[in-house]
Amino acid sequence: MGVAPVLLLAHVAATQLGPMSAPELSVGFSAVFYAHAFEFATSSSMDLTLTLPIASSYAWSAGARLGLGAAATEVFGRLAAAPQLGVWRPALGIELGVTARGDFDGGPLARREMRGPIEAEMKPYYLAIHASVISFDLGKGWRLALAEVRVGSHVVPMGKFVRLELGFFTLGHRL
Repeated sequence: MGVAPVLLLAHVAATQLGPMSAPELSVGFSAVFYAHAFEFATSSSMDLTLTLPIASSYAWSAGARLGLGAAATEVFGRLAAAPQLGVWRPALGIELGVTARGDFDGGPLARREMRGPIEAEMKPYYLAIHASVISFDLGKGWRLALAEVRVGSHVVPMGKFVRLELGFFTLGHRL
């Protein structure tokens, strides 16, 4: 699925539903799964995000994922359709970030030699599609989102590394 259909769907959803009403600060827990032809790696993080409403039912977010254990910290920006329909607060959009999490440790010498040229090409920038469907207002400015999904790849080399991120939970509060 390309980025254009996602943006079209997000625009249609945002123009049909109500707007996000106030800036929000949120914290969450997520895991990133990386894969390419020869390796698979995972890491987990605490996510800190500031989301600001912009024109109509759109929102811009900036944040950091603070890696747990040896995982590196990453920063990101996100533009999403973020309408509000009653207590339901879904979001769909694109995310651009900078990360050092695509490191694959060890393994047999033959695998390290094969993946070396691929990893040498990799730049730290990634692009992902973000979807938060199970997201609801809890009242008094609080929001809970479960099972957020971000699917993407590093920009260079595009498509050689698959990045799947699962946001287990996000708890936000409107400022």
